[in-house]
Amino acid sequence: MGQAFGCGASEAQLNSNLQVVRDDMYKQQERKDQKYNFLQGNTINNINNIQDQPRENIQNQTQFSPQNFQQQMGQSYQQSQNINQSLFNSQVNGDCIYYNNNLNNNNYNNSNNNFNSNNMNQYQQFQQPQQLFNNQNDLQRSQNLNQYEKRKQYLASIVNQAATLTLRVISSASLQKGQMININAQGLQESDRMDKDGNVYFGTVKYEQYQNENGILIDSDKIQNDFILPCVDEETNQKHIGRHFQIYFDEFTHMYNIQDFGLGLGVFLKLVQPILLKQLKIGRSSKNDIFFEEDVLLSKIHCYIQFDFSNYQWYLLDNKSTNGTWIYLQDPLVIESGMIFKCNQTIFQAIVS
Repeated sequence: MGQAFGCGASEAQLNSNLQVVRDDMYKQQERKDQKYNFLQGNTINNINNIQDQPRENIQNQTQFSPQNFQQQMGQSYQQSQNINQSLFNSQVNGDCIYYNNNLNNNNYNNSNNNFNSNNMNQYQQFQQPQQLFNNQNDLQRSQNLNQYEKRKQYLASIVNQAATLTLRVISSASLQKGQMININAQGLQESDRMDKDGNVYFGTVKYEQYQNENGILIDSDKIQNDFILPCVDEETNQKHIGRHFQIYFDEFTHMYNIQDFGLGLGVFLKLVQPILLKQLKIGRSSKNDIFFEEDVLLSKIHCYIQFDFSNYQWYLLDNKSTNGTWIYLQDPLVIESGMIFKCNQTIFQAIVS
């Protein structure tokens, strides 16, 4: 389409031919720009399509991580370089080279910045839930730790004014009769746990245990129980490893409470005065609140349930039975002076002073 410049051509003819060549160059450049915008537009659309996909689809397609992020940036850079090289090779000398180089650099920078922004936002989108989850866990642990430390500080400040609790061994298969267990607001006074957190833990073993590669139980260095209530049978001790029950000081009511953990042989309260009954289930299964099995320790008339018409409530009363009536402590109970409870073939009497 271009025309030759002859030595005998007039100035008007030369100007006309030069204008034709310039028009031709501008048209070629316009087609190249359209091709560049088309290719570059597809790249941006692909990035935006990835961003607009549901989060589940994105997670199924690729796992966003710093490694994947860097790999995608490298691929986008290589694609942009290929486009620039193709356009640069097809350009003519003159003013168009300077113009197109600036145009390509601007388009590449805009594309790269857009890609970086989209992928960084997308990468942060996947990181934020995990960071939020970790932050919430850290906050919860920090709050629990602060409450635990505040409780210990408060107990240390009132330990000399608060009431004390003494447990006296009435009878036991493993402990000496008449043995005294002294407890104050900070916990067991002779405890090796040294936490002074107002909790006293009872169990059959002192240290936490774990199984080695041969399946043998090994003691760790961490103390889990303040007071040891061993069973006569060693096999039973190993079968019920852990914390059986606890006695703790309530910093709000300034009273001692006893709570069973559902591990071991259970904690039972001896009925010495009428007790208000809750809604009960009665049947043959031991899952019921009241069940009957062949038990030679039951008296002929062991206990009875009485309805109080004055307040329309049911009460359980012991009938001066030989072995007494014992109630399983499935809920925390305030300890009162004179209370009798048993666990692991040991009977205690509480003395609050």
